[in-house]
Amino acid sequence: MKLGNLLGTSGLIIFSCLLIGAGMWGCPKYGVYEQGLKGKAELELAKNTRKIKVQEAKAMKESAESLGAADTVQAHGWAKSNRIIGENLKENPEYLQWLYYENLSEITAKGTRVIYVPVETGIPSTEAGRIANAEYAGRITAAIQKSSGSR
Repeated sequence: MKLGNLLGTSGLIIFSCLLIGAGMWGCPKYGVYEQGLKGKAELELAKNTRKIKVQEAKAMKESAESLGAADTVQAHGWAKSNRIIGENLKENPEYLQWLYYENLSEITAKGTRVIYVPVETGIPSTEAGRIANAEYAGRITAAIQKSSGSR
């Protein structure tokens, strides 16, 4: 019986040593194997992410092209409408004058004050005279300086 116990204990120790040795040999190999699997998984993830981004970019491009085409159609419609309105207004200039007075009436009905300032070439007429006089005075001054310098 002592021999059986000795073999059992010796067998257990040998088995334990073999198990520890296998672990010491196998753990680094498993680490390398595990890193390889992680690398492959990351590579697949990167490939899939790239495919998704490419598909999203294609969808955005198609969307932009469709929106651009819609804007072009809309712009052509507006241009056609403006052309028709412009032709009709040439035939009826009184309409613009009526519309102007109508808008003035709506504005004043709301209690807003309207001040009319007469203009000449986009500049209030009171300013146009002052600017014209300043330009005339500048030309006169330049002519006097020129003539006094030539003596």
